[in-house]
Amino acid sequence: MTLVAFISDTKTENGIQLHELATAPNVAGNLISQTGPKRNVVGLFGNSLEEFQSSGRKLEEIEVLVLSVFSGGRAEVISELWPHVKVKWIHCLSAGVDTLVPVLKTLPGALETPLTNAKGAFSRSLAEYSVAAMMYFNKQIPRLQALGRRSTDQGTVDVRGAMRRVAIECATKRSMGRTVDAEELYGKTCGFVGFGDIAQTTAKLCRALGMRVLGWRNRRGLPGEERGPCRGRSQEELADAMFYAGDGPQAKEEVFKQSDFVICSLPGGEATYHACGAADFAVRGPG
Repeated sequence: MTLVAFISDTKTENGIQLHELATAPNVAGNLISQTGPKRNVVGLFGNSLEEFQSSGRKLEEIEVLVLSVFSGGRAEVISELWPHVKVKWIHCLSAGVDTLVPVLKTLPGALETPLTNAKGAFSRSLAEYSVAAMMYFNKQIPRLQALGRRSTDQGTVDVRGAMRRVAIECATKRSMGRTVDAEELYGKTCGFVGFGDIAQTTAKLCRALGMRVLGWRNRRGLPGEERGPCRGRSQEELADAMFYAGDGPQAKEEVFKQSDFVICSLPGGEATYHACGAADFAVRGPG
């Protein structure tokens, strides 16, 4: 039997869903058995030492720790559990480990314990969200919504009427003295600050839409371009131009200067805090 401790707040909506998923028949066992023989897996849930102690299980039998930040799991709980457990594996259910690694650095032997994360698990979802955000502004969705609300009849939104109004305005090119064209993404430039899995997956969608892609990375030669959804394409094939921190501050400045949209997908942490600030966006000028 393998005892797995899920560090999660089971009172939150995400915590409830995680508990239901992880306790479903064979789910946790199938996940563990992917790396070895099929095992009987028992999951414990808690967000403090006291909650795990009240489970009725011996803490020294816990072999796997799973941190679920998205359901309120506190990385500090690992410090509380560490003197009582004999862990063989630590897993983070998010891609970022910026809250986890600082804790592990304070614990004896923790850095020698295998650590995995969910890298790539959310790349497609975030890529689609990024494209949706760009279209939200380019296709003037707020104006469509506002026009639709003005066309409301007993609570029913006249979407067709709203789109017809925008089409008329686009045809005349002017409304209240300003151009109101719903522009295409085709030909626009998207700049990426950080060019890991999320950025590369998004860049692939941008390329499909005919957009120009710029990338900025901390270092040259970072691994990862040959894996994941961008397999078979190097970062150079995904980006029209790559810039690197080693080339000086003007490298990132150039990305902001040339880009119509900028997506920052750097991992959170002290080193990346305020990685994109007002001074960066100011190089684009008003608008």
